[in-house]
Amino acid sequence: MPPRLHSRQPELDALRGQLTALRAGNGSVVVVTGPAGLGKTTLLAEAIRLAADQGIATFSGGGDPAARTVPLGPIMEAFVSADEPPVDPARLHELSQSPDERFWLLRELQEGLEQAARREPLLIVLDDLQWADAATASARSW
Repeated sequence: MPPRLHSRQPELDALRGQLTALRAGNGSVVVVTGPAGLGKTTLLAEAIRLAADQGIATFSGGGDPAARTVPLGPIMEAFVSADEPPVDPARLHELSQSPDERFWLLRELQEGLEQAARREPLLIVLDDLQWADAATASARSW
């Protein structure tokens, strides 16, 4: 365990349990909250490491106060920056060019994720969502 997580054993145990359930085919959503400086980003990084150790594909992105004007920025960052993106980055770029295409962009993201999740368990980590755009915040209902 990283030294900065020494007091996070209950949280780590909960994450391990969720990852074990995920490997068994039972997905869930985990929300990590708390004040700034508490170590949430470090905890999420450890979740990514634990998932990788279990052979779970991981995708991660994050909110950025300077990029709040980019619709779905943290989500698209998570998927297009992966070694094997679940969606075609060129197609996402094409669909993201017009607000009129937002429905199709969301549909492309959803279908890509569904196909990838049928092949293997997926962990999607989105950090710093307090800085995310409105479209990212509304995507939680997928």
